[in-house]
Amino acid sequence: MENLLSLLVSLGDRVVGLLPGWVLRRSFPIPKLAKRVAIFAVGTGPYIYTKAGKPLRFTNLNLVVFNPLPFPVEVRGLKLRVDLGDTYLLTIESHDRMTIAKRGYERLDLDYDLSDNQAVMIQRPTTPCLNLHVSGPVHFHSRVRDFTVHMAANTLGFRVPDQS
Repeated sequence: MENLLSLLVSLGDRVVGLLPGWVLRRSFPIPKLAKRVAIFAVGTGPYIYTKAGKPLRFTNLNLVVFNPLPFPVEVRGLKLRVDLGDTYLLTIESHDRMTIAKRGYERLDLDYDLSDNQAVMIQRPTTPCLNLHVSGPVHFHSRVRDFTVHMAANTLGFRVPDQS
């Protein structure tokens, strides 16, 4: 049964590869494309370094982009807003391109240099773990059309303790 399913998926991929663009555009409208591609925050982190005199960094915000479509898509850019509780903290913007294979996934690892004011905001809470809300658009390109997925995720940020 598993081999039959694999054969049908493979056959479907070949058929999609042969279809002209106008048929694919009709079969995959923008809302359908945006609904299928999924973006998740995974792993531990981000890690936040706020020690004075050292580089102020927001590192290891890990996102996974899953593409269940029968053709590859390319991440063209993203602009994510990070909130600390109800307060705006920073915006991470990237125009790096990355291709996600058909029925595949890729991991995005995002970093950001903090300003002094952002570091002070992060140092205010007394706990080492910070509740962060990450949201914003991620732009994609495919052979069918360009589309945008709006993602939102809650994650815990870990403030790295001062090591003197």
